[in-house]
Amino acid sequence: MKQSRLKRKHKFSLAYSILAIMIFLFFVGCSENGGGDAGDSSEAAQPEKKGTDSMKNNDENDASVAENIQLTENGVECTCKNGGKETVLFSDLLKVAIVTTSSGPVEDDVFWLLETQSLSVLIPHSIDDDDKLLVRLQKLPDFDNMALIQAMSCTDDKKFPCWEKPK
Repeated sequence: MKQSRLKRKHKFSLAYSILAIMIFLFFVGCSENGGGDAGDSSEAAQPEKKGTDSMKNNDENDASVAENIQLTENGVECTCKNGGKETVLFSDLLKVAIVTTSSGPVEDDVFWLLETQSLSVLIPHSIDDDDKLLVRLQKLPDFDNMALIQAMSCTDDKKFPCWEKPK
């Protein structure tokens, strides 16, 4: 009897600790510039208007916005909102980031940004049904899971670099 009470008490302590960490990360991730500012414009992805059709990456090149994805052994095949099809090979990846916007919850507000030498694709987190893309990207060497955690608790327009190909 005494042992089961101790187990329950330990579970509650663990749950409160996790909750405290999540609250801390939320405030650190989104309020580091005071008052929930999105950060300086060189770091934050800046959509021209609300919605995903006009989102741009850091280099101001148009990024294709995926509507549907198919994960393969070698990469991600994307059907884009503009009707085109793009394939991002894992071997060609240069950068991986998460872009958040303040458009949620009505619109998608968390996106994977996959960048290669010739292509940038924004993939809404909502179309990665079983988090298969997340699991595959986390296998990249030195993937930054802390950036992932901060991005998932952010509601501002911000870009969170998660991985960059070693030079």
